[in-house]
Parts: sequence; structure tokens; C-alpha cells
Amino acid sequence: MSFAEVDIRNALASRPSRTPDYETENRALASLAAELAKNPQNMLQKLVETALELCQADTSGVSLLEKQDGVEVFRWEALAGVFAAARNSTMPRDASPCGVCIDHNTTELMYLADRVFPALLNEPRFVEALLIPFHFEGRPIGTVWVVTHQYDRKFDREDERVMTTLSKFASSGWQLWNANAELEQRVRERTTALWEKNAALRREIQDRKRAEKLLRKSNDKIQAILDSTPDQFFALGHDWRFTYFNRHAADQMRRLGKDPEQLIGKVLWDVFPNVPNEAAVRRVMNERVAVTDELYHSVLGEWIENHMFPSADGGLITFQRYITQWKQATEAESASQIGERLR
Repeated sequence: MSFAEVDIRNALASRPSRTPDYETENRALASLAAELAKNPQNMLQKLVETALELCQADTSGVSLLEKQDGVEVFRWEALAGVFAAARNSTMPRDASPCGVCIDHNTTELMYLADRVFPALLNEPRFVEALLIPFHFEGRPIGTVWVVTHQYDRKFDREDERVMTTLSKFASSGWQLWNANAELEQRVRERTTALWEKNAALRREIQDRKRAEKLLRKSNDKIQAILDSTPDQFFALGHDWRFTYFNRHAADQMRRLGKDPEQLIGKVLWDVFPNVPNEAAVRRVMNERVAVTDELYHSVLGEWIENHMFPSADGGLITFQRYITQWKQATEAESASQIGERLR
């Protein structure tokens, strides 16, 4: 049997999509953001538990591509649902559907994939599997996936949209966790070395300078991570002043005729007195709750989806993406379904 016989990705375009539940999704994303800030080591496990709930799946997981004894394998870094007990199990790259997802670097939807990947054969069977790649420095390094073990549960484009959002959280969370872990390890090593050698004051000053350099590199790495996400990322302080734009957000400001460097320290309402979703933005700041909304920006000529969260410094952060193509595809699909019903 060939892969083409289990590949049903094209079915996503023809299946009716369920109505988005933004309220539940909003609460889940806020919980994920809090987990990332409080306990980044557990963020991926929290993410798969969220995917299980939002997509009404039976099993969900995060698979990371690693090398063991020179052989590429996928390790189930996080797992929830029916097969949760198999967490940290591994599967050779060529024996896993995740390998196809990584190779194609796109969404994959498969039906009874164990017919091509026998290592998946289990009871209950993996009836439908929806896989989304996530990235580090522009290359796919793993997948976020959900599985149904029931023949009457079909994944749709709403599931794909939710999983794509979660894959971006997975990418950011994994990268920030690794960056912090690397810095913590270096700090521990440096501290141990200082205690063991009982260095003189000059040596201590030199070590401090090296630690500061490492911290600067860590900050540069975090900035690179934020720049690598395809979303526009904005940050506002508690006094409504702009504090940060990632590369994509800075490009958007230039499209609006603003110099992003000159905007740092400026008050949002002074620069943009007619913010179209002002009520939602003020709600995030005043009530300290996460809010998701979408709007049409006439100047940019784009539909925009905003995920806004209160930040620990009393301000707020926004992950923003363009969804014009998704809106157009959804409207075309709805029009097609209406036309079919009228025939």
C-alpha cells in the first residue's frame, strides 16, 4: 500500500467546518501563556492536554526529531489521552507519519496510517491523525498532532486552525525553554568554577563580564525567536507606551507610515487615536484577562486576528496574524455549501 492511499489532506478543503469556540480557545491560550511564564518545562504537556480538549480528540502529542546512536527518531516529548502512558517512547523517523509531515513541512491528515506505518498498529487504532509541523530557526524540528480512535469523528479546517495556533506556541515555548536551560546551565557551571577556584577580584570581574555577555546573547536569542515567528508581536507597558516590536510588527508600522524606532516610549493612544478594537485592548489592560478578536484593517487591506494577553509588568502583549486568505477560503466554502443546498 502506498502513502497516497492513507493521505486524506485534501478532505480538509471539502469538509464542513465546525463553528469556532473563541471563548474556550481564549481561556486555553491564556492558561498556556501563564504556564509558559510559570513553568516552561511543563508547557508542552499542557499544550497537548489543551489540544485534546479543543479538538475533541482521543490522543494528542508533541513529537521531537532527535538522534539516538546516530539514528534519527521521533520522541513523544508530551502525550495526553488514550496513549498518555507511552510518553517518551521513540519511533524511527522513517516508521513515523511525523517524518512525512517534517519532509513536506505542511499540515498532514491521514486515515488508518498504520497500513503504511505498521509501527503505529495498536488497539484502539489511529483512525484519523492530524499533524502540524513546528519550527526552530525556520526549519521543522517536530510535530504537534491529534488522533481520533473513532470512525465517526472527522477533523476539519477549524481543527487545523486551532492546531496551527498551538504549533506556534509549541515552537516559542520549546525554544524559550531551551534558551533558558542553556543559560541556567552556563550560570551553574560558572558559579561552580568560581567557588572551586576562589578567584581573585580581577578574575571575578572578568567572570561577571562574561556572564553579562552571556545574558546579552540570551536576550539576543529571545529577540531572534520572536523575530522568527510569522506573527506580529507588540508589547505595551502599564502606561500604554510601546516597549517592543518584533521584525514583522516593525514592518507593519512602516506600512502604516510610522517609524518603529521612534514609536518606542510613545503612548498608543497618542500615535493611534482611533484603534478599531479599543474596547478589547482596554479590557486586557484593565481586567487582566486574555482576549482574542478579529477585525478588518482598511488601511492595510487585511483581516487580522489578535491574541492579546496581560503581561507580568502590568502591560500587555499581542500576537497578531493576517487571516485574509483563511477568511476568503471560509467564505468561499460557505457560499459553495449554500449553493449546493439551493440546488
